Amino acid sequence: MTTWLDGPRVHGDWTRAWWNAEAGFTSLFGDAPSEASFLRHADSIAAPERWTEILEPGSLAAPPQDALVVLAGQQVSLGAGALLVAHKAITAVALARALEGLLERVVVPVFLLATEDHDSSEVDHLDFVHPAHRRLTRVRCPLRPGHDSFSRSHWSQPQYESVVGELARLWPDLGRRVPGLSGDRSAAAHARALLLDAFEPLGLRLAAAHRASRESTWVFEEALRRTDELNDLLVAGGVRLERLGLRVSFDGTDRRPLVFESRDGRRRRIGASDHGVLARLGDDPGSFSPHAALRPLVQANSLPVVAQICGPSELLYLGQARALHTVLSLPPPILVPRLEATRVPSRQFLRPDVFERSTDAIGTALLALLHEAGDFTSVVRSEAPSLDRQLRRFLEKLRRDAQRLAEAPHWRTARLDEWTTLLPRGRAQDTVLAWIADAYSGILSPPDWANRLLDLCRPMEPPRHVLHDPFETR
Repeated sequence: MTTWLDGPRVHGDWTRAWWNAEAGFTSLFGDAPSEASFLRHADSIAAPERWTEILEPGSLAAPPQDALVVLAGQQVSLGAGALLVAHKAITAVALARALEGLLERVVVPVFLLATEDHDSSEVDHLDFVHPAHRRLTRVRCPLRPGHDSFSRSHWSQPQYESVVGELARLWPDLGRRVPGLSGDRSAAAHARALLLDAFEPLGLRLAAAHRASRESTWVFEEALRRTDELNDLLVAGGVRLERLGLRVSFDGTDRRPLVFESRDGRRRRIGASDHGVLARLGDDPGSFSPHAALRPLVQANSLPVVAQICGPSELLYLGQARALHTVLSLPPPILVPRLEATRVPSRQFLRPDVFERSTDAIGTALLALLHEAGDFTSVVRSEAPSLDRQLRRFLEKLRRDAQRLAEAPHWRTARLDEWTTLLPRGRAQDTVLAWIADAYSGILSPPDWANRLLDLCRPMEPPRHVLHDPFETR
């Protein structure tokens, strides 16, 4: 049994206005996904000469040179991330299959491992509902070094061996299907093994972000030479987001280049007055990586990306940065919201009122606090605009600290009830719980489980939330 709710619970309600082609939204985010928009857009995508070499080796044959790519991606986290990672991968597979028939050419679903990110605290853990005592449980394993590009990082031993052993005891099918999981401790190898096992049988291919960057040195050169122009476009994109009542992602008043460099075990953004950076880029291009606003240009330069699968935050920042494509004459992809779904633990709860009954008083209070803090900083900023950067830092620290406090009661709960599993830690289920807990539960094989998710995907329809039980007997 599957229940579709009226509207999204993760993606914003504004996506309906975008789908209805309201001018303010289409001018910022481009055309919403549709057969017509893909037919118009596909011919503008040229295949880079060596794009197939960026794909990770696997069991699938190399695609033809003139194929197109539907791209999804995420950081290379422990356990390969939360359920949203699976939802992105499956949406890419579903859309690629639909486009092959529509465009009458090969379309490849590709998952880009964000190996150039560097915030290890975001990826060094996974959360799940413990199958024995029904408690929300977190296991953690540090990455070393902790502040460098993930392509240069490894899981710390002996913690990694211990974590992998614990996961294999909880889900024996994981140990049987991915026996080499504990062999290569690199961050990317861990995620690669899990994603290939579950999703490669459905046609998904993997690529690593740092390989794409090595094919895009000229993009970094242009970004370094045209820093002010690109940042001005981010400012303009932010203004347009604000006019639509949407959250601004990038601070365009930060005048540093949209380029990072790994040096001395740490990934740092290039300084505004760093005059030696072009010489270092020429000597060691592998040490450079893009800011999130520049990343879609690197992707467009290195892969024939016709569409990109997006979470809610990605939609906003890709919209804000979309005008950057014009500066470097690189076509932007059609943006496609990812599947958003909640696995409901038993048939009786598959009802539209399920989220209304899962209210979270702490989450409501948290939103009120952040709203008041935003009003406070606005007043201070109006009196002293020079304090803008300090105020932004204050808001970000407050958000992080308040979120930790809001989540703490969920960790202290002795036992989860059926409602709490729908909103673990007061957040959408697919942003918290690890996908491997479902994929390796032993009820279905990981590819069969992924195929059940595939049935839920409607990538050319406006986002809706779906309640489902993938293990229901058919």
